[in-house]
Amino acid sequence: MNDLGTEVSGFGKDSTIAEQVADCIRSRGGEAIANDSNVSTPEGGSDLIATTIEHFGRIDLLVNNAGICGSQLFEDATLDDFDHYWRVHLGGPVNTVKAADSREHHFASRVHEDAPSGGCGSRLAEAERSHNAG
Repeated sequence: MNDLGTEVSGFGKDSTIAEQVADCIRSRGGEAIANDSNVSTPEGGSDLIATTIEHFGRIDLLVNNAGICGSQLFEDATLDDFDHYWRVHLGGPVNTVKAADSREHHFASRVHEDAPSGGCGSRLAEAERSHNAG
């Protein structure tokens, strides 16, 4: 279980979030570890994969569903805002898959998913729907 523990906007950090989810999984009979690496960086993706293989010995399935939502309207979003979104939504999967693929025989399958508002933020998607509807 990897979660940097940021706010929905992608800022801040709370490492207890991942641990709480892992605790919940374990309390229901599952097996889980917590990791709060920042997968939007190559180092964070590598750390997550290394920690997982160290604990479990292999990776059977890698699910990438990290995402953040901006709080500003599209016209107020800066290139830095979009860079931040892209690093999470696109960088996270790239960084984790590259790290997993670089370790022979440890990687079986992968799933990538993203919310419709993920790449642009919920306010941006809201504004786009309003614009298109009117």
